[in-house]
Amino acid sequence: MTSLPLFSANYGVGENILQRFKTWFRAYSRSFHGVNAELDYAADLKIAHTEKVQEIITRLAKSLGLEARLCRLAESCALFHDVGRFPQFKCYGTFSDNITENHALLSCKVLENHKILGSLDEINSATIYQSVKNHNLAELPEDSADEVTLFFTRLLRDADKIDVLRVVSEHYAENNGNGKGLIVLDLPDSETVSPEVLEAVKNKAVIRYEMLKTVNDFKLLQLSWIYDLNFHCSLEMLSDCGYCDVIIKTLPENENLSEIKENLSQCLSENILV
Repeated sequence: MTSLPLFSANYGVGENILQRFKTWFRAYSRSFHGVNAELDYAADLKIAHTEKVQEIITRLAKSLGLEARLCRLAESCALFHDVGRFPQFKCYGTFSDNITENHALLSCKVLENHKILGSLDEINSATIYQSVKNHNLAELPEDSADEVTLFFTRLLRDADKIDVLRVVSEHYAENNGNGKGLIVLDLPDSETVSPEVLEAVKNKAVIRYEMLKTVNDFKLLQLSWIYDLNFHCSLEMLSDCGYCDVIIKTLPENENLSEIKENLSQCLSENILV
């Protein structure tokens, strides 16, 4: 489990600055409405996701005993983590980083171009910027940043994963993987699962997006995030939400998947943090 670093008095975001950030985000995200129905849908999806990640990261921060100023810093990371998704979809018509650009780096470009972090001192702006930049890495290098920035990055990664699992579980429950390629990245829906994906999830190894061939592969990648959470409170929250149980039920019944399903369910029910 990730331990709490020692936070100096320099870390934190004021309430007035957070409100300023939220005002900017509302204006920026809504500026993508009115072009076409697909962009409207995509923008609404990411606005709702951002709001949920803000709620989740604040709950996690409070459960870890963080002071209000640090909770607002965590919420600021969540607010900005996907701002690159808006220009990404407008330009490419998809959320697939593999065939477009890394959306985390796009988010950093948006922050730079709009100079939105300029109202913060260097230490807090750097924490937000680096957390946004690294939130979607397959693996987070231990030496990629200072201890405090690593902490907020891990917190953001957990909150982001929890809400993405909400989004996809609702989609799978209603459509069983069919429907909007926006959510399943245009992967084909079939009963098959790629052997390399099966092997990776069995070994609790990283599943990379380039390994995905089907929607079932994508489901296993998303379920494997159970093994990549950093805090017990994150795993407890995910277990209580039931999102993973929904996804597990949509996987095909076959011998190759039975052990995987059992291990994933056990990890959730017993709050086993790998």
